[in-house]
This record gives sequence, C-alpha cells and structure tokens, in this order.
Amino acid sequence: MGEHAAVYGRPALVAAVGLRTRARISPVETGELELDLPDLGYREECTWEEISAYGDRRRESWRSYRERPAGGDFAGLGSRDEAGVVKVALAEAMRSLEQTEGTSPSPALRLSVRSELPVGSGFGSSASVAVAVAAAILGSLSAGTELSVGDERIVDVALEAEKRQHGRPSGVDHTAVIRGGFLAVAREDGSLRATDLARPGWFRQGIRVYDTGAPAETTGEVVAAVRDLRDREPSRFADRLDAMERSTRTLMEALGRETPDWPTLVNAVRRFELCLEELGVVPAPVAQAVRRVEAAGGAAKISGAGSLSAAAAGSLLVLWPPKARAGADLDAILGAYRPFDARLGGQGLELTRDDNA
Repeated sequence: MGEHAAVYGRPALVAAVGLRTRARISPVETGELELDLPDLGYREECTWEEISAYGDRRRESWRSYRERPAGGDFAGLGSRDEAGVVKVALAEAMRSLEQTEGTSPSPALRLSVRSELPVGSGFGSSASVAVAVAAAILGSLSAGTELSVGDERIVDVALEAEKRQHGRPSGVDHTAVIRGGFLAVAREDGSLRATDLARPGWFRQGIRVYDTGAPAETTGEVVAAVRDLRDREPSRFADRLDAMERSTRTLMEALGRETPDWPTLVNAVRRFELCLEELGVVPAPVAQAVRRVEAAGGAAKISGAGSLSAAAAGSLLVLWPPKARAGADLDAILGAYRPFDARLGGQGLELTRDDNA
C-alpha cells in the first residue's frame, strides 16, 4: 500500500514476494557478451561497446523526459524494449565499476536471467531483474573485497535502471527486492528509509493476491499520466495523497498487533482503492470486481501502478476477514482472476558463487 503516493514522498508498506529472479554469470570462450533471457524468448550476442552505447541513449532519453515530463513524452524512453532493463542494468553496472574502481572490464561472458514473476503485473519484475543483474555483474567483476548484499552500488545501479523503465520511480520496489520481508518505507531528508515490520499470524489467511492480467500501459506511462493529473488538479491531488497516507499508516500499525481490528482495516483498504480509482488507474472491470468483494464484506485494491485503459490492472490485493471467509467463495466472486501464491514476506537478495559461474 502506498503506490503512486510514494512517488511524491508519502510512506509505503511493501512486502517482498517469495518468487525468485535469478541472474547467472558464466564465462564463454568465444565472442564478447551473450544475453540469454529464456522467459522472454530472447537471445543476443553483442559487444560491451554496444551495451554502453545503448545505456547512453537511454540515459539521454531519460534526461529529456525529466526536463519535459509530460505524459506524451514518456514513449521516448523506450521502456517497452523487452530486454531493455537488462541492457540498462548491464551498462550502469559497468559505468559504476569504472567510476568506483577506475577500470572498465569487458570480459567474454554469458548473462542468463530467469524469473518466476509475471511481467508488467505490479509485482516489481523490472526491479527484481535490475537488482539481480546489478548484483551478478558487480559481484563477478569487482576487484578486491567480496560484494555484500548491502553494497550501495547495487542500489544505485538498480535505481538507474528503474529510472529508464519508469521515469521517476519511488525506489520502493528495488528496496523491497534487496531487503526482503515486510517494510515500512518513507522518505526522510531526501533519503529512502526502510524499517522492518513483523508479520502477525492473522496475515497469511487475511490477505490474498490475485492476478487480473497485464495492464495495457507500462508503469512509467501510468506514473506519467498521474503526474499530469497532479499538475492539472494540485489541490485535489494533495487531498488524495493525504487520504492515501492515512490508510497506509493504518495498515502499518495493524501489522504490530496480534489481534486485528477488521473493520478499521477494511475501511483503510477501501479508502485507498477509492483514491486509486479517482486517479484513473483502475479500469472499470477491475473496479466492478472490487465492488463485488466489498459487497461480500471484504476489501480489495490494485497493487502496483494499475492501468489507464482496457480491462486488466495487474495484481489485486484482497483483505478477506473471517466473516467474509465464512460466507462467500472469493475465487467465485473474482471469476477469471487467477489466485496467486505470492508468499508475502519473502527473502531478499542472495549472492552465491560456484566454480563455473
């Protein structure tokens, strides 16, 4: 809880999911760089110079967008490139090595990336890829000390890659990917602060996740459209941010209690969802499904950027109190939406090394 509001410095509650993205570096004897992305059906052989040039082009496109962040300018970022986040993370990792170590190694290697996360559905798939690629490259090519999970270079590279994908990301996604668990995230003095939160026993049964399908627009396009709305209606937009923050803090406080106040939680989720609908990021079919959940005594909200059109909005988070569970079948209420075993509160970044990678 906190999407969109977090972009404007408001707090967010975020949970890592127990689905893994794995980036593996292996040496190769011929060629320079092989990209193997089987989940996308993508394979490419290229040079480090080509990756660097690609990263420079995306960086310049992002700078142009930042100077003129109108919704229509976002397409220039090229964020629909299927392998874009991998290439940008590679380029930014090499740039980081050059800046911090004074060297720019260009070894012959294969980068393979596999992910269990659905793409474009509000599960932070691009952040997970950015973090995995950054950690793999920095861990393989850094000189001297062993790379640690807390290395700030991983954060910096992942954030730069997310900027190329989403324009102005909040930083919440890659923070959750790296740290794992449940986090209260807030911006203080210009920095993102994350605090670990407990997971009470009621949470596993009380929260369910469904996939409504991939949104029609990228996260960056949706964020840009919301920013346009902010510029047109600054006063109303600020009121929505205040309401979203109150709901987010209510849910944060609830995680510290072993006995949940279900009516308060239901109202908090419903209020946040209403704000998202007022921002225009919840398509009508998804909003109708949310109303059905509410009629049965529960609450639901999209989790992620959402969508501006079509029928899908990515992941849907459902608060399902005991009273609702006793009287209704949630799967039947949500019809074609697929229940998703997100295993909230999953482990964060892991670094491993073997003799062949």
